Amino acid sequence: GSAAAAAGLQNGDIITKVNNDEITDSDSLVATIRTFRPGDKVTVTYLRNGQTATAQVTLDSDASTPSS
Repeated sequence: GSAAAAAGLQNGDIITKVNNDEITDSDSLVATIRTFRPGDKVTVTYLRNGQTATAQVTLDSDASTPSS
């Protein structure tokens, strides 16, 4: 039910860019995504099974996601 899943990303995909920002690890992904607002559209470049692809993702709020 996530924005990434709605855009076609799958578990195991490796995100390498958000728009033109290089993503080097999970911390840089979180930091980059936090610069946007819910409803913003971003282009995500990802690696799946050795192939590079892109997806348009409309960001959502995680405010309704329960924390653990």
